[in-house]
Amino acid sequence: MVAKTYYGAIFGTEGDYGIVFPDFPGSPSQGSTLEHVAEMGREALQGHVEVMADYGDAIPEPSVVTLESVAKAFDDAGDPDDEPWVAVVPITVEMPVLADTSTVAVRSELVREIAAMVQSNVSHLSARQFIETATRRELDRLKASA
Repeated sequence: MVAKTYYGAIFGTEGDYGIVFPDFPGSPSQGSTLEHVAEMGREALQGHVEVMADYGDAIPEPSVVTLESVAKAFDDAGDPDDEPWVAVVPITVEMPVLADTSTVAVRSELVREIAAMVQSNVSHLSARQFIETATRRELDRLKASA
């Protein structure tokens, strides 16, 4: 497996810290010490990445994160907690690889259209499942007409 390092932003006060990952909205974690919150963040991020891979979602590349950029992003989003930002820490996770898969080049326009359909809940499938299902249907149709 390949490892990637993302940056988590820690907020809070002694005994009650939280960590968020700007590259992965919706994957926060908590801990009682800086070390504990970093470890809990690593576990949460690892799980989040694995679920994204299972669903065929695109895993973002790590971005550069600073306390200032995080504070601005959360201030702009109207963060209600108003907790102090404490640190930015590197968190390394293993990138999962789906067994028996191949990489195939697909036009970005088509991938964006599929992603939009999946995100708007028009389809109950993930992007990967959508592509696999559509491909299987077309292969079955071609076999039946041969």
